[in-house]
Amino acid sequence: MQAQATIDTAGVDSSLLAQQLMVKQAQQVLIDSLIRAKLNEEMASLSNDSKQKREMENQLAKMLAQDSIRKADQLARINALKLQSPGYAVAPFSDTLFYVYTKIGSFKAKERAEIITKRIVKVYNAIEFSPDSLQMIATEEGYDILYGSDQEIMSVTQLDAMWMQSNPDKIAKEYLEKIRSAVVKEREENSLQNWAKRLGWVALIIVCVLILIWIIRKIFKIGEKFLEKNKEKFLKGFKIRDFTLLGPEQQLGFLIRFLRILRTLIIILAVYLALPLLFSVFPETKVYANTLIGWVLS
Repeated sequence: MQAQATIDTAGVDSSLLAQQLMVKQAQQVLIDSLIRAKLNEEMASLSNDSKQKREMENQLAKMLAQDSIRKADQLARINALKLQSPGYAVAPFSDTLFYVYTKIGSFKAKERAEIITKRIVKVYNAIEFSPDSLQMIATEEGYDILYGSDQEIMSVTQLDAMWMQSNPDKIAKEYLEKIRSAVVKEREENSLQNWAKRLGWVALIIVCVLILIWIIRKIFKIGEKFLEKNKEKFLKGFKIRDFTLLGPEQQLGFLIRFLRILRTLIIILAVYLALPLLFSVFPETKVYANTLIGWVLS
């Protein structure tokens, strides 16, 4: 537990450092753009062959070169920190929709992921749901994803976009579509009609398993009767010289016990192989179906 806590702490520290570097980089880009704008404005008022203009052009070129080197260095450091930073899954319905890496205000990445997950589940549990009511609106910091006009699900900030090396508009649209698709799919899968279909499949699987067990028992019962009827023909017992190890009746009893044990094992195997079919009927238990199949294959 202590080792796990150390890993989590290191990941959180790396995430915070990466965010601080990204904020610093964004601030520096803004400052550099203001300085370049000021230099360009001053150069515009100077004649083309003036010494002062040439000096300012050299200063601007030097600034651009230094800015390029600094950006490359900062990007390398940010990428290195990202590798150590854990992403926290937003998975309201078992499958992961996306990951949260950055904090907002006092909410750390893990807390954000948990809050977003709960809000998506709340939308899913609404008595009436309209996919078109999921929308995104622009804010000063980026975009908010809402249900209706006032039920906030999450915010996508400039920092989120910088982490993903994209822009807030693109990230917000992507997350909005994933949330909408996941809620629609989950509500469809858990509708009364689908539940009726699933229960029908469960009933069919159980009936098939029971019929299979009946057939297995019938086959072995026929085998037992065949041995009893033809024991004098096929069962001679086991002898070593004049010493009888097993008489015909004992041999018959042994074979019947063996057949019954084999019958039980085959029935258990049939039931075990039917379990993945039962688990695969419900989305919540599909993971157990894959696990059981994996055990058989391995």
